[in-house]
Amino acid sequence: MAEHIYTLDGDTFHPTHWAGSPWSATSQHGGPPNALFMRAAELYQQRYSGPDNRINATFEIIYLHGWAPHESQQKPLRPGSAEQRLANALDTEERPADETPETYKKS
Repeated sequence: MAEHIYTLDGDTFHPTHWAGSPWSATSQHGGPPNALFMRAAELYQQRYSGPDNRINATFEIIYLHGWAPHESQQKPLRPGSAEQRLANALDTEERPADETPETYKKS
């Protein structure tokens, strides 16, 4: 790679001007996870690249998302408070929940 987003100094990554954001000189694209990925790509390219200098790799990215209840969230309505039946909204016939297609008899 000709130009690096981060440079490695011992165990520390330092951003280059390529890590800057177009909206703010102080914010960075990607941050340390991006630097770690780029370093892994550099090492992988050195060790496993093909004759065309491309690297073929499969990897998994794991995302964690936090959630907490908030007062602005919609609250569930009490059972039986619907103003319209779901079967009517879907333009279909209502059937008991325990009825299967085999036991369903059209009237």
